[in-house]
Amino acid sequence: MIPPVEDPRWIKILKGEINHNFKAIAAGLMISRLSRSLKSDSSSKALKSYSAEMRSFFLKYEKVFNEDIKTLFGGD
Repeated sequence: MIPPVEDPRWIKILKGEINHNFKAIAAGLMISRLSRSLKSDSSSKALKSYSAEMRSFFLKYEKVFNEDIKTLFGGD
């Protein structure tokens, strides 16, 4: 259900191109922090790092963020 780190939607979320009001406050805070970091360093290496961090976070707490994940990435 959670796409691979290479999925372009991760970067779109970070850049605000996909806008979502997270039901889980922790997810919104993490995205906000990474989006601010992106403004300081938007190199491709940093983008990969931010995407990987975001994906790992969602994987770790998949049950907590289930509704947000389904909305952002679809689901079964």
